[in-house]
Amino acid sequence: MPDLIATKAGAEHSTVDGDFEADIAGLFQVLDDTEQDSELPDSPTAEPALHDLLVRLRTRGLTFL
Repeated sequence: MPDLIATKAGAEHSTVDGDFEADIAGLFQVLDDTEQDSELPDSPTAEPALHDLLVRLRTRGLTFL
């Protein structure tokens, strides 16, 4: 058991190698590229409709939670 604990502790406190850092950088690049190509608005646009829906549901006696 002590050997397993030592192996686990070593794995948890090891440093990240350069390949892993390159993978992370590549994934961030994919996220940035996807954000630029996205047709989604920068901020939500459905807030008024959501508010209206909640008001209608609550006035009908429906609640959540």
